[in-house]
Amino acid sequence: MPTAFPGSGQTPEPDTDPSDFPATALVTFSGWDTASKTLQAGGLVSGTTDTSGTCTFVATKGGTARTLTSKAEASASSVNCAQVSFPASQVSTGTWSITLEYSVGSKSTTSEPMTAEVP
Repeated sequence: MPTAFPGSGQTPEPDTDPSDFPATALVTFSGWDTASKTLQAGGLVSGTTDTSGTCTFVATKGGTARTLTSKAEASASSVNCAQVSFPASQVSTGTWSITLEYSVGSKSTTSEPMTAEVP
């Protein structure tokens, strides 16, 4: 299901993060890519333009967790986290839950999960 493009004013405001990190991570898309046979995800971090941090995407299903890090890229009012692709060999068929964690030093913020189906 497509979500509104960030910055369009159509996205619901995320809940205030209880941590001391003044930013909010958001998974902006996740889904299966048939051509490359990968589970792809991307995201952004609103409330900061500090690209010195690390974007970490975590896909979980049951007791299995797969982790990929990606590059933090600057944009006008947020940090974009480069797309990641989990290969089919690492993700079995079913519903995966994907979160994005953005950490700078000892501080971090973690997004709400977004689900994706692996066929």
